[in-house]
Amino acid sequence: WSSPDFDDKQWKDVLNRAAPSRQITAQALHPIRHTQEIPAKEMKRINDRTWLFDFGRNIAGVTRIKVAGEEGTVIRLEHGERLDSIGRLDMSNIDLHYRPTDDSDPFQTDIFILSGKGEDEFMPRFNYKGFQYVEVTSDRPLELSKENLTAYFMHSDVPASGNIHSSNETLNKIWQAGNAAYLSNLFGYPTDCPQREKNGWTGDAHIA
Repeated sequence: WSSPDFDDKQWKDVLNRAAPSRQITAQALHPIRHTQEIPAKEMKRINDRTWLFDFGRNIAGVTRIKVAGEEGTVIRLEHGERLDSIGRLDMSNIDLHYRPTDDSDPFQTDIFILSGKGEDEFMPRFNYKGFQYVEVTSDRPLELSKENLTAYFMHSDVPASGNIHSSNETLNKIWQAGNAAYLSNLFGYPTDCPQREKNGWTGDAHIA
């Protein structure tokens, strides 16, 4: 149904139903927002069709790309948490638990087709990924720089009830990592991971 050539002639019209309640209430949960804009820390040009962006920290969220190119150019943005021995994106920690590794079901990946009408911009609105690195590939040669790709840290925008800061930098980093890890797994409810299942987590590891 999501393909341009899908035949929907067999679909039936929707049916009208009465509302389950006349009482309309606002969502009680904190909204999910982009809480921080993160520029790329480094960009490595692998060839004229492949680039690796490093944002310097592991987050849950999305990226926004701004790029100009030939009409019909297909750009893929694959998001992951680690690199292999030659410095390319390593998805084995995700592929091990998830879907086919071919193009039949791309995961943690945005696919963007350029219009050819100046600079195009794309940022997904209905998904998020867990990542530090983004490998960008194009089916045609392009010119990219660090400024072409920006990351956005996302989570339920809950108010902080406290903070920790000490004279010990190691302790500060432990606190920052723990806090960021928790927020990266807070999307309306606590989740088990932001890069694979994204399921609600009930603390079963503590019980086990």
